[in-house]
Amino acid sequence: HNNERARHVTFDFTTPVIDFFTIDKLSNDGCRDDPQSLVILLNEEIVVIDLITDSWPCYHLPYLNSIHASPVICTTLACNINPQFYKKLVNYATIQLDDYTDRKWPITGGDIKHHSNNLEDDKEQRHLLLTGHEDGSVQFWDITNISMPLIYKLKTSDYFQIEQAPLDDTEEETWPPFRKTGLYDPYCDDPRLAIQKLSLCTNTDALIIAGTAGQVLTFEFSADSSDVNIATTTVNLLDGCESFVWKGHEEMKTRQTFIPSGLVLTSLVQLYPPAAVSALALCSDIQTYAVGTAHGFTIFNYKQNRILAAKCTLDPNALGSTSAVPSSTGESTLIRGRSLKKSLRESFRRLRKGRTIKKATMMLTPKRTDENNPLFSTNMHLEEIIRVPVERQVEFREFKPVDDQVASMVRCLYFAKTYLNSVNDRTRSLWAGTNGGHVYVYSITGSEPQSINTLTNGTPIATDQTSICSMAKEIRLKHKAPVLSIVVLDGFNQPIGQGSSISTLESVPTTSNVPVSTPSQPENISQVSSTPFNSHKVLICSEEQFKVFTLPNLKPYCKFKLTATEGTRVRKVNINQFSLKTDHANESHSESCLVCLDNMGQISIY
Repeated sequence: HNNERARHVTFDFTTPVIDFFTIDKLSNDGCRDDPQSLVILLNEEIVVIDLITDSWPCYHLPYLNSIHASPVICTTLACNINPQFYKKLVNYATIQLDDYTDRKWPITGGDIKHHSNNLEDDKEQRHLLLTGHEDGSVQFWDITNISMPLIYKLKTSDYFQIEQAPLDDTEEETWPPFRKTGLYDPYCDDPRLAIQKLSLCTNTDALIIAGTAGQVLTFEFSADSSDVNIATTTVNLLDGCESFVWKGHEEMKTRQTFIPSGLVLTSLVQLYPPAAVSALALCSDIQTYAVGTAHGFTIFNYKQNRILAAKCTLDPNALGSTSAVPSSTGESTLIRGRSLKKSLRESFRRLRKGRTIKKATMMLTPKRTDENNPLFSTNMHLEEIIRVPVERQVEFREFKPVDDQVASMVRCLYFAKTYLNSVNDRTRSLWAGTNGGHVYVYSITGSEPQSINTLTNGTPIATDQTSICSMAKEIRLKHKAPVLSIVVLDGFNQPIGQGSSISTLESVPTTSNVPVSTPSQPENISQVSSTPFNSHKVLICSEEQFKVFTLPNLKPYCKFKLTATEGTRVRKVNINQFSLKTDHANESHSESCLVCLDNMGQISIY
């Protein structure tokens, strides 16, 4: 309460209070302390309250933010972002700070770098971390330094109808008056709001958000506050598989809402069946993105609200012979009883097989004697053990109703402009990989920029062009392992294009500064054929092996069998640039390598 005891409030938090203290200022008479701020340490967050302002608002935290105020579902990293995008984001974020106090942060220890004061410095490289949460919100974190402040928060729940309990209009006077305080809220009104995939382009101010119920939203900056009611474009992914019956949740219904200036919804796509989105790729220069689920994928132009292509990855023959259908989360139905029996059976088989291999690979060498040195190790009654290297046999994959994976699920999407049909002409293309080891390649024609919009970086953007998509190639891997990543490499082995599994930097270095070196032949990699160094290749990474094909003929170039040689499976892959700094400023060396994280927690670089 205040000094006159006329106003009272009880701060109500969602987690237990661990400790609290006040930041005091010595009073004029020197008899007592004058509390200025209240610092409360909770189990999941820290809250600082302004005691000077009459309404007792909270401070906006410059650090120590609770990143898991709502459970984090997905993340994406944007490095070296466009300075103009950062300025717009910070300026529009000031609208969201109206509920916070205007007073200066009361804790003065240490040195905090406030980026809001250095917005005019365009030379400073800034990095953003985007987190998608279970409640349908997307938060922008500035990770340029270690303080990691929250810059902007976007709520997709404002655009959908959410079933909530009816509010009781009868006002009851409660004593003391409770006020909900803090940001931590582990509960969600609707699980369909959860964000599954994010894709951001700071050069064109385009943000693509994909959710659990098959909703795909496109956001762009708008300086005007207005009522938003966007028409929904429905994409049917069951073309050719009409016998499939969806038994999951329903799609979300939109509503008209008032949105302040900032990132505003400009396009909304609803996939059918409304399953969780498993892959997303953005190609902002042709204003197109691709999105995939457990049933197929589509290519969509978000400026023209036009469907360029839609492909169903379900097998019509398998639908009639099996009862397993993808669930709402994009995974197959798991039969617990059978899975437990199968797991125990396979465990005992591995134990027996391991003992058999161990006995078979241990050979005893004949004893050798050294008459001059009776204490020599070989004269002791010890046998020298020689182990014969064994290449593991990878079991043939055959998807059955009891499998944990859905063969039709789209795992990765990748846009690239490469030599798809001939070595003389580069064509825009989309590459899609599935759990069943299938790779679909679509060509996108008629989307080349003919008029250049004036942007901050002069990036050409296709305007009012009619794109045509058609399937150009199809690859089926023999081992049928899930395809986790697809990357197109140029003559310098540098990745080109934008993909769902390969992070793309906003500023890509020119290939003229990249040193040319002869590709080495590492162990366990079999060289099949040689191609001109200035041609393109495609790297297809599955759970079990890495394979490189030449373009446009798709001839095998080289491969590495990870599961057969190491006994592990791939969980995450990425193409990283490793640079070597020297004492001379003009001299530098960099190499493009494949970084792999396997199921054993090991990181390997190739």
